Amino acid sequence: MDSTKRTRELVFDAVAADEAMSRLEEYDCDTIVSLLPRMQKLAAEKISDQLRRSAATEPLYLNGMSIPSEIMLHVFKLLDLESLMECRLVCRLFHSLVRDSRLWTSLPRATYIGGGRLAKRGIDLFETIEFVSRYPKLRDWTVPSGLDFGRVPVDAMDALALAVPDTQRWHSFNNQTLTREHVARLLIGWPYLRSLSVVSAALPVDLASLTHLSVRAYDMFDGRLPVIQSKSLRHLDYFGVGIHGTINNLLNKCPNLETLSSALTLDEALVSDGLRSLKVYFVRVNDAISACSALTDFEYDVIPDDEPEGNWSETVKNLRGGSQDSATEIDLQLFPSLESFFITDFKDPIYSNSLRRLDIGIFYLPYGCILSKLEWLSVKDSETDDERDTPNDKLLLKYDKCHWPRGLKTLRIQLRDKMHGSRLCTEFVKEVIADLPELRELSVNAVLDTNVYSPVLTELAVDGFQDWPNIVRTVRGSGNLRVLKLGIGQSKTGLSNAFWDDMSLSIDLAKVKIMVPLALRTKMPPAFKRMLLKGKVAYFDRSKTSSYGHYNEYFLWPQHD
Repeated sequence: MDSTKRTRELVFDAVAADEAMSRLEEYDCDTIVSLLPRMQKLAAEKISDQLRRSAATEPLYLNGMSIPSEIMLHVFKLLDLESLMECRLVCRLFHSLVRDSRLWTSLPRATYIGGGRLAKRGIDLFETIEFVSRYPKLRDWTVPSGLDFGRVPVDAMDALALAVPDTQRWHSFNNQTLTREHVARLLIGWPYLRSLSVVSAALPVDLASLTHLSVRAYDMFDGRLPVIQSKSLRHLDYFGVGIHGTINNLLNKCPNLETLSSALTLDEALVSDGLRSLKVYFVRVNDAISACSALTDFEYDVIPDDEPEGNWSETVKNLRGGSQDSATEIDLQLFPSLESFFITDFKDPIYSNSLRRLDIGIFYLPYGCILSKLEWLSVKDSETDDERDTPNDKLLLKYDKCHWPRGLKTLRIQLRDKMHGSRLCTEFVKEVIADLPELRELSVNAVLDTNVYSPVLTELAVDGFQDWPNIVRTVRGSGNLRVLKLGIGQSKTGLSNAFWDDMSLSIDLAKVKIMVPLALRTKMPPAFKRMLLKGKVAYFDRSKTSSYGHYNEYFLWPQHD
């Protein structure tokens, strides 16, 4: 033990490690998940001499591949500092990594906030250059918010380009406006630049090798996207009131464009064989997207009362719409390939023989909907002015009129706050399980005051249980339950140290993965961290959603090989 302590004193700098951990940004989750089994195996061995010797003299390997140092940092972060010390993963390699800024390909978050070097007001270009030049491998970074490009000579952009020559993704803040000349110099100076996000009154006509362009109009009320042309551009995000020319003209000048997101009005029928994703504000024309043969994702905000007639799309699979009046609701049968639909509100029944996923901002489907293949449903119970003082027992009557398809396999429910801890929530969850015999996954932001049973349920996500025995009874009575997520809403009920101590001793929960939100990783007690190292619990991340309202869940599950 004394030897271990002396080793830690020699090779471990707690201040440097804490600073590095706080600065790390989230890495690609798939890569991290693939690395965790290997890291968990190393942690489980707890052979300090072997770890210290191997880590100090050679890199760690995964399936015969050397683990890049930058990824190692992110894996260390997920295991958290306390766990690293417990598992003897504090070694010379880790110490050198957290001290070596040359490894960073993106600037740490701490750079832009608080007392960070790039957070101060009135920072000039040369201060920025002096700082970023310390990161010779920098590829993805954001301009300091205090930098005023209006005072930056165009010639000075050459010095910026030389300081970080490998830049691939560059972002500026919305209050910074670049001229055409500024952008042109950057495109010349950064031959590897692929993604650019700027506020600009004008852009160079030729966008060089850019594949991603995000541009905000300088004048939101009178701005126009300048004429651009690019054979390399794949994704364009434009926020402004208009463009010079037509959207078809833009597609012709950017023949490989796959994604177009804008606040434009669609007042012409588009023709494209390459466009795959389209977002617009208004749709005013017949057959607006019927000639886009590759289009799979379509998003709109408003369709006027005089809804366009004609065909919609044979290829669109994902559709997202804004709030509509009954007079302007789209007929989903005009999208024969539709699989996913997100909409905040609608009043009339909807019909679709292909729809599998439905995400709505209301709680119940209008009576008469025909959705023969629907398997995934997300609903939200929003409080109206008329219901603000309605007692909970009367609100339950509303829940009885949900008319959810009995063939659902996944159901996600967001209840209003006043129902969050009500006993009626538990009764409602029991009724839902009883009414949906094929339900495999259920998520509801409620604290249950008793146990629930289901012979087919494989995943249950709730805010928590009022007491420990009800969790045990729920698991015992649900023979196929494999995943239990806690803390999905605002409440942190049941996440105390005593709670996890009881769970660590439970035999009944051995078959179930107990998961908590990744956002709570810094707040979890020591008992949870000990279980994490043994592979009995895990984190999940629901902070990221796709553009169509679907949760992308990353299961950070340490396992033993």
